[in-house]
Amino acid sequence: MVQSQARLVDAVSRFDAIYSQEDHPLGAEAATLSQVVAAHQQQPGFGQTGEFVLGQQRRNNIIYLLPSRHLNGTVMPPKHFSKDADRVMYAALSGKRGVLVADDYRGVEVLAAYEPLKELQLGLVAKVDVAEIRKPFIDAAWISLAVALGLSLVALIPVCMITSPLINQLETLVDERTKALDEANQELYYLAHHDHLTGIANRACFMRKLDAFRAGGGYPSLFFIDLDGFKPVNDRYGHLAGDEVLTVIAKRLQNGIRQSDLVARIGGDEFAVLLEDIPTSAQVTYIANEVMRLIREPIQLSGGQE
Repeated sequence: MVQSQARLVDAVSRFDAIYSQEDHPLGAEAATLSQVVAAHQQQPGFGQTGEFVLGQQRRNNIIYLLPSRHLNGTVMPPKHFSKDADRVMYAALSGKRGVLVADDYRGVEVLAAYEPLKELQLGLVAKVDVAEIRKPFIDAAWISLAVALGLSLVALIPVCMITSPLINQLETLVDERTKALDEANQELYYLAHHDHLTGIANRACFMRKLDAFRAGGGYPSLFFIDLDGFKPVNDRYGHLAGDEVLTVIAKRLQNGIRQSDLVARIGGDEFAVLLEDIPTSAQVTYIANEVMRLIREPIQLSGGQE
């Protein structure tokens, strides 16, 4: 799991380094980190004790970048950059990857998987308490012992009436843990490929789709849309009104195309439309005119302005 998350963050980082230099006031690296932090706020961990830890080496210190679920949502204080201070994060920041059992910052024994994020020069650790991993097996052992004693004392009770509920309980527990991990991965993927304001595809999703067309030898139709006069809307009515305008435009574009096509927000007031399998240029022109008509329709803001 930590390898898949590391690959995802590295992919977003490479994309932001190319296309998001100006989208964030602190640059592409900050843009990527903001997306990672937002995803972490949506899904701060997995299971009862599992969590992700993101670290960075600054001079002789390890700086932690994500709040911890075990510290009431606060960020861990910096530690000296050494193997003794944080064995797992030290390994990740040293460019290594692997899995080991060690004590974490609480002094609790954990199973930790670590991976370097080479694009951002960060370290990523996914860890869970060993006690949580062992608990189902310990519970199963105690339950099995109780069952064995019960069978010895009450030999007339059919074995299946006792063991079947226990097996179902263990299967349910495994299914719940698997489902929680799948949901966390799906949430991270969604946040990495959708615009947080409008809910449509973001630039990363758009480029991924475009690359897929290129790899398959397809020739899609492509519209780039830049909203003229959008800045005066922000200046006159405020950024909330501007956000509402962007959301309305995104919804109109989404409703005006087929489900197989793609609408993406690729910049502040810039959108792109990717159309599949349009056979003639006349049809492309017709769709382009329809898109322009949708954009030009008046917008009634929630504050009453038009």
